[in-house]
Amino acid sequence: MKKITLFIFAEQTEINLDSKTNILNQVLYQYKQISLSIYTNLVFQKDYALLICGVGKTNASFALTNAIWKLKEAGFCVTNIINIGPVGSSKKENKITQTFLIDKAYFFDVDLRAIEGYKLGQLPDNEYEFQTSKNLNSKLKQFLNLEFSNILSADRFFAFNDIKTIEINFSSTSLLDMEVCSLIKVANSLNIEIAAIKVVSDNLFATENYYLTRMNDWKKQVLEVFLATLKEI
Repeated sequence: MKKITLFIFAEQTEINLDSKTNILNQVLYQYKQISLSIYTNLVFQKDYALLICGVGKTNASFALTNAIWKLKEAGFCVTNIINIGPVGSSKKENKITQTFLIDKAYFFDVDLRAIEGYKLGQLPDNEYEFQTSKNLNSKLKQFLNLEFSNILSADRFFAFNDIKTIEINFSSTSLLDMEVCSLIKVANSLNIEIAAIKVVSDNLFATENYYLTRMNDWKKQVLEVFLATLKEI
């Protein structure tokens, strides 16, 4: 089987591929907003898989699990999974386009604290922290000069009112999204190395919707990170 890296984005609008240098070879799967394709980058002479997983934890879990088996059926063995995309921030000092490697992820909207001994974000069987691959992170750090950060995932938009809950229960966490914790959980369950690179696109302290007003800026950074990673990985 041919080894391949799988890149994951939540939405197609998050990644602007140059169609002259990224040639679409095959669409393996497509269902509503979810799609899985094989591309060749002519500049780096590399094949890679691209998954658009859709928004939310359920879409992410389904899309990644399905993608691994679709790729296997097509003769590909996924050796690395890399999720790239925009995130919100719960820290005022995090600037738009600032980019982080994810260390650990947590579920924000899992709450079993009515049962004695459970913490916010903790699933049954003591699952609480979801760790990205230290080996893959080490490889990425060699060419991406990025700080590590932890992240929370929830099936809703975060709001300013969430900041206090985040500070009390997840003091080492400042990034916020809707997919990555589920992606890490699935990858770890399948024993496939996973890393996540996140670009700040909005901030809970801001009144301006930077996701929209600074879209060109964060999308440019997402593309630069993707190309730098594709070149070296």
